[in-house]
Amino acid sequence: MVLSREQIDDKVAFNGQVMRFAPSADVVFRQAILLALKGEQAAARAQWDLAEANYPSDRGDVIRVMERMSAGGEDGVAELIRYTTAGNAKE
Repeated sequence: MVLSREQIDDKVAFNGQVMRFAPSADVVFRQAILLALKGEQAAARAQWDLAEANYPSDRGDVIRVMERMSAGGEDGVAELIRYTTAGNAKE
């Protein structure tokens, strides 16, 4: 799934269904990113915290993905990046 704002409602809904049946690190962190792209920052932060609590070793890789997205012009993830790197998210 491409992490972009195109068809964001469908992506959030579909990934949410996948997350219920196969909650892998990729899927649960992706949901946080999709929620951020949708503009649902509080939900994105809450999902990030759940993902990080369950898959802490994947945190750095996901932050790097978001940083590349942001550098590529996708500003929808900027607030989530700040949250994850400012000590607000669980360490």
